[in-house]
Formats: sequence, structure tokens, C-alpha cells
Amino acid sequence: MKTKAIGIILIMIFLLSSCSYEKQITVPDDVSQISVSPYESPYMTFVYTEDEKIKAVTDFLKSLEAKETNDTPMNYAGAVPYVITLETPKGSTEYTIAGSTFFKVRDGDWMTVPYEKGEEFIEILRNNEPDIKAEKPLFTESSSEEAD
Repeated sequence: MKTKAIGIILIMIFLLSSCSYEKQITVPDDVSQISVSPYESPYMTFVYTEDEKIKAVTDFLKSLEAKETNDTPMNYAGAVPYVITLETPKGSTEYTIAGSTFFKVRDGDWMTVPYEKGEEFIEILRNNEPDIKAEKPLFTESSSEEAD
């Protein structure tokens, strides 16, 4: 009987340790401005200041459930990271989403999110005209048409 109980406990420990830990993303409530920039492309940074657009991005971030991973978007060609900076009266919070499946908070470890959620973020960007436009457009007309 003891051997069976020990075996069950060992199996449970193994199963729990092999499961990915899901993390709910924390987002500040008093966001006054959001900047979005493709990594290393500050001339393409644009800004949202309207409440409706800020809400679209913060609601998206709040809906994410990220899982820990040992992988990184640097292992994949074309995984463009977008840096999302939320400004509040207390300071800024930075998030990065890359390749539609990788996500991190500030300088934390990379996590994964469902591909569909990453694509949802791109749609939010396409559907919400920036309040302060970038020097260079993030999306061209041809890339919008290809997405349709």
C-alpha cells in the first residue's frame, strides 16, 4: 500500500513539474498613453492617447495567459518584436510581443501565448489609427490588403 502511494505521489510530482505555468498579465489601470514600436525601429513608433484605443490594447494585454518557455523568438526568422510601452502617472511599463507567439514583461523571461492572440494584437494595430503617427508607417497598404 505504501509503495502504491509513493508511486502515485511521484507520478503527480512529475506531472506537475512538466506542466507549463500559466501567468496572467498584470496591466495598470491608469494608462494615459501607449507607444508601440517594432524593436530597434524608433522611427516607426506610434502613439495612442484616446481612451478607446488605450482600452483596446490594455484589454488585449489583460486577456493574455502566457506560459513559461525555454524558447526565444530569436530562434525564428521573421519574429519581429513589438515593444508596447504603457505610460501612467507613476511611470511606464513595457511589454514585448514577438512572432505572434512570444511575450514578455519588461526584461523578464520570454513566455508563449496562443498564436491567435498574437494575431489579434496585429489586428488591433491595423484597426486603430495612431493618435500620434510614426515617421514611417508600420503597415503599408499592400500588407493590409494581403491580410484581408
